[in-house]
Amino acid sequence: MSLADKARRNREAALEAVRCRRTNIFHVEPVRARR
Repeated sequence: MSLADKARRNREAALEAVRCRRTNIFHVEPVRARR
């Protein structure tokens, strides 16, 4: 894996984590029940 690919994957993972954290603040139960 190249460094650019690893950096892009890390950035996508960070964005996904921030998005999940933001939604979990508002509705934790619906997100947990949906999965």
